[in-house]
Amino acid sequence: MDCPGSTWSISSESIHWHAQYLATLDRNSLQLIHPVKSFISTPFFGNHTQQVTGHNEILNNIIRTVMSGKPYFGIYEFRNGERLNTGYPIFIGPKPEYFVFIITPTSTIFSQINEVISIQRIEIFSLLAGITAAVVVLIIFLMKWNTSLNNEVKRRTRDLESANEQLKVHDNMQREFINVAAHELRTYIQPILGLSDILRSKIMDEQLRRLVDVISRNAKSLQSLTEDILDVARIESHSVKLKKKNLT
Repeated sequence: MDCPGSTWSISSESIHWHAQYLATLDRNSLQLIHPVKSFISTPFFGNHTQQVTGHNEILNNIIRTVMSGKPYFGIYEFRNGERLNTGYPIFIGPKPEYFVFIITPTSTIFSQINEVISIQRIEIFSLLAGITAAVVVLIIFLMKWNTSLNNEVKRRTRDLESANEQLKVHDNMQREFINVAAHELRTYIQPILGLSDILRSKIMDEQLRRLVDVISRNAKSLQSLTEDILDVARIESHSVKLKKKNLT
């Protein structure tokens, strides 16, 4: 196991205390696997290991807890830094027979965390940069689209105004034509009615009188229609004048 606070000098053995390693104990605390060869086949709670580990209470508590059948972990100081020791019991039947411990320098963990954080920062920055670029492109597109839409609205408005002006001109021309036509018709209807009356008074033949009456009736109908057209033209031109009349 690790050797926190040790004054023991282990020569002729290369121990890479800065790297992660694995250690395994049996139910009698004999160390079956360990990077320090002198620890192998010796009990963890024996004098040899305890002197090397400096009787570290945190480490001893981790070993005892795991050997009781519970997974456990702890952090303790060791020589040139902290160590994270994580232990797992291995059950063969109802009781745990072996115990595996993974010892990792916390500096390695922090280094990996910093690396992950750095990667995440880069990814977040890239994501933000991408989102910002997308927003800028969207804003530019919306501005161009809005400008194009405004131009189209203005063009359509000008077209509608022009069409409206043309309609007004056509409407005025139509009203003027109807007004002139109605007046002209009324001018020609009056002589027809007058001459029809004179002609009827001169004719003695009843059949010819009936023919004159047909001419007179149609002329009067045409006169009434002409008056109606003139009334509508006056109403549309807002030139009609109403007069009060007492019916009593």
